[in-house]
Amino acid sequence: MSEALSTLQANYFTLTENLDDYLDRCKTDDQKKALKAEYQQARLNFYTARNRAFAMNDPQIAKVVVDLKAAQDSLQKLTEQLADIAKIITAVTTAVRLGTELVGMRV
Repeated sequence: MSEALSTLQANYFTLTENLDDYLDRCKTDDQKKALKAEYQQARLNFYTARNRAFAMNDPQIAKVVVDLKAAQDSLQKLTEQLADIAKIITAVTTAVRLGTELVGMRV
């Protein structure tokens, strides 16, 4: 499995494993809608990427993978605390946006 795909997989699996906890901590319906939309996009990113080969020697792809890993690390730390749902939503949004950017790159 490529580094790009494994990073997208980690993001999708983190969201899958923690979505119920995230949703329970949401204070508004808008927060819940945002999380659900990001989850759906993360799933689409992962399933789309499974059928692609990423050229890790491409500096743009490598940079997005590094950024996505950092976003995923941040999300993992926030998930362990589950203290601030707004920060978690921001971290989810950042990670999913980077995943979408990665999947959209030409390989």
